[in-house]
Amino acid sequence: MEDEEKTKNQLIMELRRLRERIDELVKSETACKRVAEELHESEEKFRTIEEEKGKLLKAIEIAKEAVCITSQDGVVIYTNEAMDKQFGYKNGELIGKYLSILYAGPSSEAIMKQIMHEIENKGSWEGEIHNKRKDNTEFLSYAAVSALKDKDGKILNYVSTQHDITKITEMQEQLVLKEKLAVLGQLAGGVGHELRNPLGAIKNAVYFLNMTLEETDPEVKETIELLRKEVAKSERIISSFLNFAQTKTPIRHKVNVNELVQEELSRNAMPENIKVVCHLDEKMPAILADPDQLAHVFGNIILNAIQAMPKSGELSIESKLESSKMVAISFKDTGVGIPRKHLKKLFEPLFTTKSKGIGFGLAVTKTIVEGLGGTIEVESEAGKGSTFIVRLPLALKS
Repeated sequence: MEDEEKTKNQLIMELRRLRERIDELVKSETACKRVAEELHESEEKFRTIEEEKGKLLKAIEIAKEAVCITSQDGVVIYTNEAMDKQFGYKNGELIGKYLSILYAGPSSEAIMKQIMHEIENKGSWEGEIHNKRKDNTEFLSYAAVSALKDKDGKILNYVSTQHDITKITEMQEQLVLKEKLAVLGQLAGGVGHELRNPLGAIKNAVYFLNMTLEETDPEVKETIELLRKEVAKSERIISSFLNFAQTKTPIRHKVNVNELVQEELSRNAMPENIKVVCHLDEKMPAILADPDQLAHVFGNIILNAIQAMPKSGELSIESKLESSKMVAISFKDTGVGIPRKHLKKLFEPLFTTKSKGIGFGLAVTKTIVEGLGGTIEVESEAGKGSTFIVRLPLALKS
């Protein structure tokens, strides 16, 4: 009986342990189901996040704005196509570099620190900034930078957008310049006409003195000659004023550009220390232009080249048919050149790099060329000479 009771108790104990194990398995299965459900939810959330991230990156990629994402210390970790294109880099070439390399000027590091400081205090920064492309050309952009933070407010990344506003700025400058030119033109015209009458009287007096004082003191003769030269110089200045103020409507004829270049070379007294080399395309067709105005353009450029080579040098002139619609005439000298900072203002009135002169010559030249439907540009570097390129249409645009 004792053995039976003992066996019975053992069975009861085994049964209890079995039930406890079954309860544990049920709980474990429930926990596994809960973990599986949570894992499924996490996967769904992750998938949703990845989809949203993909949509965001796709939107950034096709955006016209240049977008860049950097790490907390300013290292580039992402750029879209617009960003790479705007700064002249290949796709992905900026990744791993400090964003400060895109800022123009020696204070790029200081600019970046200032931006980061403002973001930390205000959450974002926006404003105009001078940037530079891979080829070191500079441009002005309007930038906006904001911080990406975690749930605790810690900054993880910075997102910046860049919009090139150089063209807008240039348009504003051109508008202001046109307004100034209109006022300056009226002033130049008025002053020019007012000065011509007294200069004419002085010129007549000088002529009279020359005729009546044939046998006079050499110093008096010298003074009279000085007066004559200064009057002639003043007349040229007044002509510049009037040419700028009253650019005439071109009277167009068929013009042989090569012949016109040769005529202007013969009119300008070429110093013996300057060599002239001409490469004129003999097959180039005639163009429809005002020969007098074009002679003024070529003469002024040739004179500038001579003045740019006071000691010695070489002037190379080339004409060619650049396309079925345009001809190009280039004047290249080996003179003193023009500093890069002056190139942008070279064709503005009253701007000159010469010690003598009033700065109307190239302004009038540009006005004439554009009036003929052409363009003029200059390539130059200080100490390495200058090249002026005039492009003119074969005929009027219909």
